[in-house]
Amino acid sequence: MIAGQDYKRAASMVEARHVSQDGAGGADSEGLLRLAWSLSRIPGIPVPDLANRLAISLMKVCGPAGIVTLQIGRVSRSGEWRSEASAAVIRPRREIAPLRRIGRLPWHRSLPDYEGLSCQLRRPSPGDPEFASIESFYRSVGASLQLAAVASDAGRGGLVVTVQLGRLNAGPDRPSSSMLSLVLPWVFRIVDHALNETDGGRPREWLTQREAEILALLAEGLSVNQIAERLGRSPYTVHDHVKSLHRKLGVRRRAALVRRATTGVSPP
Repeated sequence: MIAGQDYKRAASMVEARHVSQDGAGGADSEGLLRLAWSLSRIPGIPVPDLANRLAISLMKVCGPAGIVTLQIGRVSRSGEWRSEASAAVIRPRREIAPLRRIGRLPWHRSLPDYEGLSCQLRRPSPGDPEFASIESFYRSVGASLQLAAVASDAGRGGLVVTVQLGRLNAGPDRPSSSMLSLVLPWVFRIVDHALNETDGGRPREWLTQREAEILALLAEGLSVNQIAERLGRSPYTVHDHVKSLHRKLGVRRRAALVRRATTGVSPP
């Protein structure tokens, strides 16, 4: 569960904005509220499925027959791209499709190198060479690329989040650029909270799948011995994983671990 004030702040963010760019009016406001609720439940921790959870939440921007691809990475001062995580989700099948490694990230060589969040949105035209590799992936799953966005901040370790939205060829709806523009800074903040030390130090390490599983069980209130029994592992092994969680998440107490696992990131 998230703190009530966080959800109220998310709801206020939605209600304070009149969505009209895509001509959806009040329907978009309702969709934004659902999207805000979904994003507010994603803790800012570097779990292996972070990209998947964000992509699933952003499906609400696409309508009933859509596709979301999302990449998390870092760009160096020299323009070199290092991938951290990626995800692709398709609806109505709601499957997580295999996302082939994209050799060149759109826009990454033209990202601003100043400190501060920068967000860009674009509707790529068919055949745009800058999006050729992503368009190829979309065609391979029977979809068309409709909207692309990137959020970056050179002052946060060159962190970059890119999002592409599309629709299946039979889908009638276009992804809402209004909705995406409103929540993109929030998506970036969740990723930044997960991967960057709050004091500006070195980036956090990603949790392993086993560490993420143990963290979820700790959040359920299980003890180390109970987790060991549940997983069929030695309590000493589980304890070692818990120590690693403390180190990676930068907390000292068990209660702080649980709080990190169960508290969402407030919207900016």
